[in-house]
Amino acid sequence: MIFKNIMKRSKWFLTLFSFLLPFQAGTKLQACAFPPEPEELRFMLFNPDLLENKAWWSYIYNYKLTYLDGTPIIDDDETILAEDWIRELNEKIPLDEVKRCLFGTLTDSARLHNKFYEALKKNKQLSEYFEYANNEVGYLGFENEWEPEKRLSFSTVAKLIEKGETKLNSASNSFLKKRYAYQLIKIAFYYNKSDLFNRIYTQYFLIEKNPEILDWWAAHYKSVLLEKDQTDSANYYHALVFHHSNSKKYISRQLYSKRNNDKVLALARNKEEKAAILVMNEVINPARSLSGIRLIYKNDPLNKHLPLLITRE
Repeated sequence: MIFKNIMKRSKWFLTLFSFLLPFQAGTKLQACAFPPEPEELRFMLFNPDLLENKAWWSYIYNYKLTYLDGTPIIDDDETILAEDWIRELNEKIPLDEVKRCLFGTLTDSARLHNKFYEALKKNKQLSEYFEYANNEVGYLGFENEWEPEKRLSFSTVAKLIEKGETKLNSASNSFLKKRYAYQLIKIAFYYNKSDLFNRIYTQYFLIEKNPEILDWWAAHYKSVLLEKDQTDSANYYHALVFHHSNSKKYISRQLYSKRNNDKVLALARNKEEKAAILVMNEVINPARSLSGIRLIYKNDPLNKHLPLLITRE
């Protein structure tokens, strides 16, 4: 019995040893591997720290997005708008105070001690606009679809529109008129008032002549509306908004597609706009494309996105 057990064990060891023979001496078996760098696989658009443009951080998974639960603050557009308010008030107010009041979440008590809010209360028309935009129109785009009972009633929306149009018509300068107009197209967008949207947009927002940040924010809403039945025009606007507005860059990239690309390019009014559309094509292109970059350079050698695309390439 003992001899039989030894023979069985010997066969088992011989079988195991035979499996090990193909491996050469010194071969290492590792559980981990070293894959190519993400940049080589083009998982990401490019290194978000290039040229210190924070608008690109949200395109990739990056430690800056998670460190201490932090998020990238992309507030170039908001900074420009805050500076516009300081000029309109013609007072020396810390920029951070303005941004906290306009775009932050100050409590009512904290707002009372805000330098910008204190200056604002001295100007009746500007103060009335702030109350309308902040307390009445508020965060229309952030309503919870799972709580329809909290959605504004039709009568409330109608009153907001009526008040907004009255204030728009009586506003004493273009600064206030454009801002009341912006609030109205927000209401029109979120409550499906296409006639109101088109009328106000056409009258107060133009990207053809010296556009401001609010023009590009309004153009973003227009681009989304065009998605329904004018996809070529929608993609045209997505590309231009991407080029001009950092705050709307990520959503414009999400909505843009290469469908009917030749027709979209045909909508470009000049070489700069054509280059902006070509940039969008390269941004969503996962493959190498030196020829595409050359085409952008040919149309707009000073295009601000060229350094980033070239570095990625």
